[in-house]
Amino acid sequence: MRTRFRKQQSKVVIVDDAHFKTELLTRLKQLRREINAEFDIVATSWTGDKAVYGRWRLILWIKITQASVRSLALNRLRLLCRMSSKLTAKQNLILGEIRKLAEVFGMDYENILDYDPDSRTTMLEVMKNKMIRGQVIIWYTLVDEYLNMEICQYFFGKKRSFPQLWKTKRFQLFNYHVLEELYPLQKLRLVRAIRPLPKTVVRTIESLNALRNGLAHSFFPENLKKSKPTRKGKSIFSAEGGQLFMEDMHDVSNCFIFKDSDLGIASP
Repeated sequence: MRTRFRKQQSKVVIVDDAHFKTELLTRLKQLRREINAEFDIVATSWTGDKAVYGRWRLILWIKITQASVRSLALNRLRLLCRMSSKLTAKQNLILGEIRKLAEVFGMDYENILDYDPDSRTTMLEVMKNKMIRGQVIIWYTLVDEYLNMEICQYFFGKKRSFPQLWKTKRFQLFNYHVLEELYPLQKLRLVRAIRPLPKTVVRTIESLNALRNGLAHSFFPENLKKSKPTRKGKSIFSAEGGQLFMEDMHDVSNCFIFKDSDLGIASP
């Protein structure tokens, strides 16, 4: 594949039925970086029916936003995702800041050769540890926000958006003196009283809470008895454990994203 792309120097690569070929998309993006190519990747997927679920999994997998998605009328509706190989000026500026922050925080693994040879293994382990802890905290706060949204929609309805609600004294007081006083597991029990949640999602949120507590309150979480840093028997600090963690988190997201759909995705 590498030799073929170098010879052809394609400007665009089209992947049809991309929701079935996420590993190919990942490989194409990796290859584009390795050979310093500038081809765009266009991924197409059917829409409608349960293919919508496949579309969202595709969007999550290849790390794009809805802004990169277009619907095309070609006999049937198709979804088109375009992944450009070039960055805008603002994106290059942000990328520069990220690289600088990576150096400041000691997470610049791409510069590992700049470190003392005797410390490289340790530094790489530390970088990986920081990366995973950050992901767990981010998902913990995102799931907490999902629960907040469920509770607020139950008590305040859906007619007004959250920015509109935040302008009201009643909504502010509810957030400051109710939601901020509840722990995520307390919010989870309230949401389950409001509507049924899949048992798998409940277990995942409960295990996420335990995992987060272990990582946030212990420098050596592997020594803990109750909050072991594992995912389905795999260390959260391994690539396999990290992948399992992300799959579980995406399933939780789907439960809340598709709660009003007719796809049955969030059904127990």
